[in-house]
Amino acid sequence: MTTANDPNTEILVRLDRIEAMLEPLAESAASMHELKEELTPRVNEAVRALIVQLADVEDSFQLEDLSFLLKKTMRNVRNLTFVLEQMESMIDFAHTAEPLLKATVPEVISRLDALERKGVFALMIGMVEALEQAAERFTP
Repeated sequence: MTTANDPNTEILVRLDRIEAMLEPLAESAASMHELKEELTPRVNEAVRALIVQLADVEDSFQLEDLSFLLKKTMRNVRNLTFVLEQMESMIDFAHTAEPLLKATVPEVISRLDALERKGVFALMIGMVEALEQAAERFTP
């Protein structure tokens, strides 16, 4: 018969607590092992594909070029950030202006076509040629 102060009982209670604390760790380790087992073939495929792709550029690739590019990039991070922000602004503008342009451009084309059919542009060209001839013959 065991009592509450029995050393064996205390040891068993402590072991139960330790097992309870270790169980999540064991589950986590098992999950990590499963993840490793699933990712290993994919990583191997990616490495093989990378080797094939790098073989294409092997002749023209120089490590010095890469280090130069990295240094240049690191020196110009602020400029690159600025360029990206400006591109973002231009894209926002394009998204904003697109509906307006979709409605306006066909109207402008139609109006210019009507002016062309009426001979307005031919008349303007003739007027410019007459002005050029006048400018050649007379002083201001």
